Amino acid sequence: MGGVTARMGGVTVMKKYLIALILLSVFWLQGCSRVSQEAQHNDSINVEVVSPVFSPIVGTDEIVLRVTDDQSGAPISDAYLSVKGDMTHAGMVPVLSSAKAGIDGNYAIPFEWTMGGDWILTVNVLLPDGALIERNFNLVVDGDNVTCAPVTEDEE
Repeated sequence: MGGVTARMGGVTVMKKYLIALILLSVFWLQGCSRVSQEAQHNDSINVEVVSPVFSPIVGTDEIVLRVTDDQSGAPISDAYLSVKGDMTHAGMVPVLSSAKAGIDGNYAIPFEWTMGGDWILTVNVLLPDGALIERNFNLVVDGDNVTCAPVTEDEE
């Protein structure tokens, strides 16, 4: 009987190695076949902040973003937009918001400006074909004015 027990123990060890090998293979294949969700800089898509945008200096308001095809100017209304607002100084929690669909390429996104100062607004646009586009905007909330300018390639 001792031989049978040793053999069964060997089979158990072999099964564990086989299961581990199968799991590793599955994870490896999944990683290889996955479409990259890393944001791309796609010059054929235009994202702009539409004005008037900012009523209150601090508080909840709407950001209106327009997404268009840069070549034709056609609005893109079937994308998913996520927005992250970060202040340029440390210690502030980012503000997150999103919109699933736009009207004529315009996306109204609720957003809470937690305080005045310098902000970086990061907009991720997930297109229907799976492409992920990222744009950054520098915003200054100061007094009664909010100014907006896209981040240049040198600043990224």
